Amino acid sequence: MNTRQIKGFYKLAETLNFSRAAEQMYMSQSAFSRMIESLETELGAKLIERGRTRPKLTEVGEAILPNIRRILDECGRISDTVHRLGKSSVELTVGILEEGLQGRRAELLRGFSGQNPSVDINFLELSESDAFEAVLERRVDCALLAHFPEALRASMSGEIMGSVPKCVVMNRIHPLSGRDTIAVAELRDEGFVVIDESRSRYGYFDTIGLCTKNGFMPRIVKKTSSLSTAMSEIEMNAGVMILSADLKFTASDDVIFIPLEGEADCRLWCIHTADGGSRAMQQFSEYIRQNELQEE
Repeated sequence: MNTRQIKGFYKLAETLNFSRAAEQMYMSQSAFSRMIESLETELGAKLIERGRTRPKLTEVGEAILPNIRRILDECGRISDTVHRLGKSSVELTVGILEEGLQGRRAELLRGFSGQNPSVDINFLELSESDAFEAVLERRVDCALLAHFPEALRASMSGEIMGSVPKCVVMNRIHPLSGRDTIAVAELRDEGFVVIDESRSRYGYFDTIGLCTKNGFMPRIVKKTSSLSTAMSEIEMNAGVMILSADLKFTASDDVIFIPLEGEADCRLWCIHTADGGSRAMQQFSEYIRQNELQEE
């Protein structure tokens, strides 16, 4: 039993709605259901009655709910104590995706490190779907991401580290590969490679949204668990992807990035807690604001 399972059960007990609780945990509904089932298996008891209408807590679920609240309250107090005592005052833990850092984000981190040699910068690799919760739980001081949905901005803050074009990614042998730009509508008949929503929730739905805005649902031919696997599929000419231009460095010579015509650039975000986080995080936020124009 871990804190993620405990928090997930508490969210479900609050909402009695699997879809809403999964969204609050930044998980797909199927992954969230599996997590609850895993908790029930570990405890050896059913906690939720899954009826045809609204789920409800079992007798065991009702009985343990006060204990669940106490555990979460105590975890919160521990985090607050560590944060207040400034354990991370000279450390900055940065959540990054598997592709690592290049371009403007790497430049800003190097510049900040050069000006603040007493700050020890550490990295923690996360999936996009886990990154937001990692920020809220203070497992990282910040996460560097290409998506920051409006729905999450009440509980978190962020600075823009730069903007890059959105691109269609394809193999060099693709008939459209010689174009300077491509409109999304021209991809109507293409097969799409995507990273599964359990790993890249907002990247997945960004692709769906771009296509539906242009009048079609993407035909998904491959779902992968990582960017590196997705790139391998593109190298095999399995389909096309939509990604930000800063990921070019992850591609082989057989893969090209072509800007999408008429689409807004993708913002590169540094996301952190709404209170500004640790002293090191506040210093980093200020450095970004001083060195990168913040858009409205």
